[in-house]
Amino acid sequence: MVRIHFSEQIFYMIIYDTDILRKPVLDIPLKEEEKELSSQLFKFILDYKTINCVSANQIGINKNIAAFNIIGRAPFYLINPKLLDSDLVVKYIEDDISFPNKIFKTYRYARIFVSADNLIKPMWFGSVSKIEPATSPIIIETVAIQHMIDSLNGVLITERETPISSKNLKITKDQKFGRNNIILLEKDEIKLEVKFKRIQKFLSEGWKICKN
Repeated sequence: MVRIHFSEQIFYMIIYDTDILRKPVLDIPLKEEEKELSSQLFKFILDYKTINCVSANQIGINKNIAAFNIIGRAPFYLINPKLLDSDLVVKYIEDDISFPNKIFKTYRYARIFVSADNLIKPMWFGSVSKIEPATSPIIIETVAIQHMIDSLNGVLITERETPISSKNLKITKDQKFGRNNIILLEKDEIKLEVKFKRIQKFLSEGWKICKN
């Protein structure tokens, strides 16, 4: 299901269909047209008025890019963003344009390490040494980045209502992993073996640890 949103000569399809939203967006080359697309995303945020970020696939554009306009922070966009590391779990309250009139109590990270093709190098976002108040622009920005990376990777906000550990892993007391242990992951009926020390990148992209 979609809703058409008009903005001068541009129209957007706000995607509600969870089957569509669950499909990860493929990476895109860094071109001038992608930079121009970021301007469209910023305009959508301003026109919509009640949001501070949007990913391209949320409005029917199959591109791996998201834009952010957080009050108290400089506007920016990320092309092909990846969550490489995270720390400091926080409880948060979020909404999502694909789930109108709903509020979600989510679990996020207060500090994240992110890469993107338009960043010179991966960088940390969020709290440096302590957890800021939930109303802090720093935390709002950090949560928004995680939300949009999830959206681009086909992870719904409803999947973030479950408590997470400091490294987003559900490990029983009997499970012990060394950095170089091989872990079996699964996504879309595809299985992949990776070293434990590299697992966070794949978890952020929607991969799950196989139970068997």
